[in-house]
Formats: sequence, structure tokens, C-alpha cells
Amino acid sequence: FQAEDGIRDVERSRGLGDVYKRQFLKFGIFEESGVAKIKLLPLAAAYVAYIVLCNLNLNLNPVGFYQISKIAVAPAVLVINALAYGKTFSREVVLSVCVVCLGVGLATVSDPEISSNIGGLLVGFGSVIATALYQIWAGSIQKELEKRKIEISSIELEREAITTKDLNEEERQKVEKLINMIDEDEDVQNVYHNMKNY
Repeated sequence: FQAEDGIRDVERSRGLGDVYKRQFLKFGIFEESGVAKIKLLPLAAAYVAYIVLCNLNLNLNPVGFYQISKIAVAPAVLVINALAYGKTFSREVVLSVCVVCLGVGLATVSDPEISSNIGGLLVGFGSVIATALYQIWAGSIQKELEKRKIEISSIELEREAITTKDLNEEERQKVEKLINMIDEDEDVQNVYHNMKNY
């Protein structure tokens, strides 16, 4: 992996920031702190399940059911917190969750396209559970970091192509034109590709 200043340190560095971090640790300017990787494993698994099941949910079910299942996440978070972690909630919160659950149940049962699609229903409920678990576990890790006085200043997902594609000049120009057109759309945040030497 190439660091910003040209330093190549594949074994220990993922960029220039790690070079500076190691120096700060070496001279005792700050001490390293964080969350054990084993504690992040359930969070990562829930995140993957959340992404996969939500996409399958949208693929197998009508958009209306997908939206209803997204609404059902909030009650699922409360139920899982109550059953698995013994948390209690006010009467008002419980009543509002009951109203949401009643609405979700009525919408699900009254739609023949949904009620006859058992596979879609199972995927939909799985997406609700996975999303709820992800939210609960991400919240608990965030609280742990806050207790340790670790402030998250930024978080970023970096995508890097495993395989790259060589293009001739004409193909490269076409792809660059497409990338620029997509990038100009105000709804697009990032554009990723696998062109070699771009």
C-alpha cells in the first residue's frame, strides 16, 4: 500500500497517518486505545447480514413491505433490548411500539402479495432482526468508546479494487466521461471503478 508521501511500508502501515501514529506511540505522546477486534466480530456479522438481507428484502418483496419492515426496526430494537439485555422502557414508549407493531401487522396480513410469499416474509423479518442487532451493538460500542473518552472524529469506508482493468485510450476516455457524468449528479457521493492507473 502506497503512503501519501511515498513511504512504502506494507507490513505495518496503511498510509501516512499510521507512520505518524507509530511515532506518537513510540515517544509516549498518547497511548493506543480502542475496542478489541473480537468485540467487533458480531457487529461486522450483523452489518453484513443487515446489508444482504435488506437488499434481498427489497428484491423479493414489494416496496411497500420493504418500507414497512424498515419501520419495524424500532420496535425490534426495543423488544431485543428488553428480552436479551433486560432493559425497561416507559409505558408511553411501550404503547407507541404496540401501535407501530399493530400497523405493521395489519399492513402485512392485508396484502395478499406479501402474506403468500413465505420466503419474502422470512427474509423481511430477518432483515429487521439483523438491522436491529446492528443498531444495538453499534450503540453499545459507541458507548464503550465514549466511556473511554475516545472521540470518533471521522469514519470512512475506502473501496479498493481487487482486480484492475487495463483500457485502451478510446475505452479510457469513454469510461472517464461516464465517471464525470455520474460524479456531477448531486445525489452521488463517490464513484468507484477498477481502471488501472487512473
